[in-house]
Amino acid sequence: NVSIEKPKAYVTIEKKPVNIGIQIVGRVIDSTYDEIKKLLNSYGIFNAVVKIYGEASIDDVEEAIFGEVVYKPTLVLANKIDVEGSKKKLENLKALIKDVNKILPTSCVTGEGLDMLGSKIFRTLEIIRVYTKPPGKKEKSDKPIIVRKGSTVLDVAREIHSELYEKFSYAKVWGLSAKYDGEKVGSSHVLMDGDTVEIHLKK
Repeated sequence: NVSIEKPKAYVTIEKKPVNIGIQIVGRVIDSTYDEIKKLLNSYGIFNAVVKIYGEASIDDVEEAIFGEVVYKPTLVLANKIDVEGSKKKLENLKALIKDVNKILPTSCVTGEGLDMLGSKIFRTLEIIRVYTKPPGKKEKSDKPIIVRKGSTVLDVAREIHSELYEKFSYAKVWGLSAKYDGEKVGSSHVLMDGDTVEIHLKK
């Protein structure tokens, strides 16, 4: 099963052959123990350990009965927004999807929304672009390195080459994460989209 809505909780149900009843580890925010037990019993589950990570609802528990639900980051392109009647269809689509930020109205005819497509994809996938610059050079790299949101300068060093990772001393950063251009930072400095990094090695 695949969900486009980012889950607030993760639930596992481990059925047991022994007579232990229903054991719940974690918190269900909208139901009592007896209600969860009744739900599981209705599906023929009488002995199991239910583990809840985060704050789950009874619907999350029921979904776990039928198998793991995998979250897939999703961006819905509502194309042909220039066509007559498309605005009404867009409102209907928004009613179906809880997070309207997952919807990007676009038009290949007028170009509406296309300028936002790249940045939307990066935000949806939670990835960022980081440029590199050799020490002493003014120009940054033409092509960025793609890393996960929340990556540090040491993560970037590892991506480039193992030697940069192993001999890392410090880095200079230009961009949104820096207090000022060329800020000297340590290995744990978290980068932001569009940053430029200059890595210095131990001598």
